[in-house]
Amino acid sequence: MTAFHTDPALTYAVGDATAAYGDRVRRCARAVLCLDNRFFALVDYLEPSHEAMWGWHLHAARPMQVDARGRRVLVRYDRAALDVVFCHRDGLHLRQHEGFDFQPFGYGPGEQPIPEEAALYHLDVHAEMPRRLDYLLTVLFPRKVADAPPVITPLLDGAGEGARIEVDGRRYRLFIRRNAEAIGLDGCQSDAEIVALFEDGAGRLLRAVRVGGTSLSVNGQPVAPEVTTVI
Repeated sequence: MTAFHTDPALTYAVGDATAAYGDRVRRCARAVLCLDNRFFALVDYLEPSHEAMWGWHLHAARPMQVDARGRRVLVRYDRAALDVVFCHRDGLHLRQHEGFDFQPFGYGPGEQPIPEEAALYHLDVHAEMPRRLDYLLTVLFPRKVADAPPVITPLLDGAGEGARIEVDGRRYRLFIRRNAEAIGLDGCQSDAEIVALFEDGAGRLLRAVRVGGTSLSVNGQPVAPEVTTVI
């Protein structure tokens, strides 16, 4: 763990997995943000030692509803659900499959059956083009099945990548920087690595979070220090 911050509305942590890949990568890290104790955003950083395609994996105990064109996944159980949206401007390949290439120890033919909670269903998400440097923003929103799902919209038309999340009269916007470019997307301008905006249903800014960098403006207006939390 290389960074951590928590307060009543935000938890932020970074894990660095570079050493796990040996000489195959220069950097492999994941930042996790939990906003308002309601949902999660993952920011994955990958810098392989040579051009390569990455893979991202999700596992569930029941089949997932996969919208490959929309880059969305719904994991649904009896009373709980998880909405997953991948916000990435380049091509992605999504594939769901069942079972294991190698049976878990103690299970298999002639032994006890694999229990449902063993997560028999798997989603593989792969980049379609090899890269020397890549980033992936993923929104994961857990909820009760009976609750209305959030509206999660990828924001990809500009510098950087982002997502807009609308739920229960609140709005959140997340932005990440790609490569060395400053964020310039959906009215947000910043040299930060990550920006999170907390807004009401009318779009009024309630709080801003900036990870790194020195500047942040929204719709051309600098964000006041008392509104911004810097990590």
